Amino acid sequence: MTSPARASDAELQLVDERIVGHKPHTLDFAAAAALPLTSLTAYEALFDKLRLTADSSGTLLVLVRREASARCSSSSPSSSPTSR
Repeated sequence: MTSPARASDAELQLVDERIVGHKPHTLDFAAAAALPLTSLTAYEALFDKLRLTADSSGTLLVLVRREASARCSSSSPSSSPTSR
């Protein structure tokens, strides 16, 4: 039975060669495997949530945390989860 995401725990996968690329030499296999998901997440944040276009201009500050439990807040600085 397959999940809605069509996930698989098989050792080998058959994929269309047009949608794959070489693993960057600077990344291990786990980091390279995470690239598609992180790229899609970044794309959705920039274009779906922030609604950036080709005509958008200005400066964008991106704060990255290594922990998976990173939180975002749009509240005032005094009530931000990172303010102390």
